[in-house]
Amino acid sequence: MTWRGSVARSAVFLTALAALCAFAVLTPIGQRWDAASLGWFGEWPIWVVAPLAWARDVAPVMLLAGMLVCMVIAVVRGRFVGPIVALAGVLMAALWNLLLRDVLLVRPDYGTHAYDFNTFPSGHAAVAVMAVVGISILLPASAPRRAITAAAGTLAALAAIGSLAAFAHRASDVVGGVLLAGALAAWAALAATRTAGSMRCAARATPAVTALAVAALALLAVGVRIADGPRLLDALVFSAVVAALIAVAIEPGVRPEPTPVAA
Repeated sequence: MTWRGSVARSAVFLTALAALCAFAVLTPIGQRWDAASLGWFGEWPIWVVAPLAWARDVAPVMLLAGMLVCMVIAVVRGRFVGPIVALAGVLMAALWNLLLRDVLLVRPDYGTHAYDFNTFPSGHAAVAVMAVVGISILLPASAPRRAITAAAGTLAALAAIGSLAAFAHRASDVVGGVLLAGALAAWAALAATRTAGSMRCAARATPAVTALAVAALALLAVGVRIADGPRLLDALVFSAVVAALIAVAIEPGVRPEPTPVAA
């Protein structure tokens, strides 16, 4: 990944984000079409809609837990830049989502088109996608990267679809969250690539534990913000399961190589 490549990719995502916002949020016809997306799951049976709505709150926290496990293993191996990049990506996604949704963007009132307040973009979608990016950055080369990334991507997709099924977001909100994460992912990939050859550090245990504690608190804060309400306990339980599965899956790839014995 090069600087030019990152700038180009980020510009493409940001342009698409701005165009989507201009149409779906700032025009009457866009608001009308966008509001219609809230009815996509209206005729679906409850046994399909309920799990999707549940996944909206639980899946992002599960992804954050999986990313935290990858961060822990990276720190234990003496790698610190990767966890910093992954954590910064998630926090930046959450921060920019809040700034855009609650501060910078104002939804004009063109009539009754579902909610009269701004919900663009979706924080669940943005944070979930950035957690997938963080996991992909942190996975060891010897781990089953494709399988884990595919599973993480499925969870992110469930979180995005669940936002529609739960009537929490319009379609443009979900797509906007993905586009926001895409713009940030371009820079996260660049940072991870540029520092790949200098990620090892011979620091002592105290800085490592301190950095890990700060990362855990930050991810916990984001997780609680996303999964507030009665589903928080579910999120924590299922997050522990996902964390354990990822740890088991990548554990063979983090074992130290045996020291050769002199003949």
